Amino acid sequence: MIDNTDNNIHELYPNTVTTTSDIDTIVQNLEATKRLPDAWQKGMEILKEFGVAVTLESNRDYRTIKLFPDRGSDLFSNAQCRKELDMERVRDYTERFNNGEEKRLPSIGVPFDEGVVWVFGNTTGTAMVESTNPHGLYMEVDADLSYEVKRELVRRLANVSNVEDQYHADPDKFEDLPGQLEDQWRGVLDIDLSIPCPHHALENNYDWKRRWHAAKTDPARDLIHTAFTKWWIRKTKGENSKWLTPTCWGKIKAEVFGKKGTGKICGDEWSASDLTEKFNNIFPATGRPEWDADNYNISQSGQDRIWQILHSWGTSSDKHVGNCIGNLKTKILTRIFEEDRWSVFSSVHVIVEGSTGITTMKARKKHINIALKDAKNFNLREGRAVGVPLLEIFLFPQMIRGANVDDYDHAYIWNKGTQGFQEISIERKKKIIKKVIERLVDEKKCCKCHEVLPWAAFNRCAPPNSKDGLQPACRACAQTYQSQQSKTKAIIKENT
Repeated sequence: MIDNTDNNIHELYPNTVTTTSDIDTIVQNLEATKRLPDAWQKGMEILKEFGVAVTLESNRDYRTIKLFPDRGSDLFSNAQCRKELDMERVRDYTERFNNGEEKRLPSIGVPFDEGVVWVFGNTTGTAMVESTNPHGLYMEVDADLSYEVKRELVRRLANVSNVEDQYHADPDKFEDLPGQLEDQWRGVLDIDLSIPCPHHALENNYDWKRRWHAAKTDPARDLIHTAFTKWWIRKTKGENSKWLTPTCWGKIKAEVFGKKGTGKICGDEWSASDLTEKFNNIFPATGRPEWDADNYNISQSGQDRIWQILHSWGTSSDKHVGNCIGNLKTKILTRIFEEDRWSVFSSVHVIVEGSTGITTMKARKKHINIALKDAKNFNLREGRAVGVPLLEIFLFPQMIRGANVDDYDHAYIWNKGTQGFQEISIERKKKIIKKVIERLVDEKKCCKCHEVLPWAAFNRCAPPNSKDGLQPACRACAQTYQSQQSKTKAIIKENT
C-alpha cells in the first residue's frame, strides 16, 4: 500500500518507480493535492477495465522517453484527441516549467515496439521535453497485450483525455470530436468476426460490428450510425455532455458519416506512398509486379512489357467523366509516338487518382462503369492490337469517406476469356492479402534475434502498420523484452 499521509504528491512518491495494478490507490494518492479532472477519472476506469498495471515515476526525465517516431501513422493518430497540437500552449507550459512549476499530473504513455505514444498529457509532456527542467511525474502502462488490444486501449484513453469539466483548462472543441468518433468507428470496421474477441474490453466493438454486419439497407445502417454516435458520446464524454444535444450530435454524425447516404470526399488525400501501398495490397498476388512507376514507364526498356501510369480523373461532371479514359488514350498514344516505343509494351496498369466531386456510391459506381466501358472499347478496337498495349489493370482508390457509403479501393483486371474487366471483390482481396502474408513470412526475419522463423512465431500486426501483417519481433523476443523490462523496473524499485 502506498503511503498517502502527506499532501504533496512528490513526497508521496519520493524518487520512486512504482509498478502496480491497484489503480484505485494511484487515484487516491494523485487526488491527495487536488481533485482529479473528470477526464482522469474516466481514464483510470478504462485502465481498470483493461486490467493493466501501470508504472508511476515521481521524477522521470522526459527527454529519455523514446517516443513513437512515425507521426503520420494511424497508430499515432489514434493517440491524438486534438485535431492538432496547440503549440502556443506548449510554449506557455515550457516557460512555466522553466520557472520551476511542477507537473501536477503525469503524462500517460502506452509503449509499443517502436516507441511510446502519449494518450494523456501530450501538451505538457511535449513542454517537459523542451524545458530546462524536464523532470516530473510520469505514468506508463505496463501490460502484455496484443497489438490490436493495446491499440484499442490507446483509442479509448485518448477519446476521454479532454472531457470537459470545471477542473479542465482546455476541454474538447467541436472540431476535435469528428476525428475521434471516426477513429473509433474504424476500430469497429477493422474487426474480423471470424476471429474470437481477444479481450473482454473489446466486446462492445464486436457487438457493434455484428450489428453493422447484419444491417443490409442504408436506412438500417443510418440508424446504427445514429445509435453509435450517441453511445460513443455518452461513453467518452459523459451522460450530461453538451455534445448530446440533437444539434451537436447531429453535426458530429454528419461530419463523420455524411447525410442521407452521402460521405466526405477523400480521394485527394492519398499520398504517393498511400497509392503504392493500396496497389501492392491487391495485385502482386495475381502475378503482377508491385507498383514502381519509376521503373515501369515509357522511358525504360519495357521490363516485363508493363507500363504503369498514375492518371487523374480530370473532370467532375457526369457528362465529361469519359474524358478520363480519353485523356489516358491520348497520353499513351502520344508518348509511344514521341518515344518510338511501338510494340514494346503488352499491358498498362493504371491507378486513377483524385476525385470526381461526387459524395454518393450511386454516382461513384456510375463513374467507374463509364471509365471501364471506355477502357473496354479501347481494348477491343482492332487497330489497338498493332503495337499498342492493353489496358489490363485499373485501381480506383477510395474516394468517399463515411462507412455508410461502403466505398473502398475498387480493383479491376482484364479477363481475356470474357473480354471484359473483372472486379477483384473485397473477399478476394482479403484472400490475396492473406496469401501475400503467407508468402512473405516464410522468410520473415526477427528484428531482435535475426533468425528466420515461420509466420506462426510472430504476433499479428494490422495493416497499414505492418506491410506483411506481422510484428517485427518474434513472440519469444517480445516476451524476453517484456520480462527484461519488468526486471529492470523491479531493480530500480529496490534501489530507490
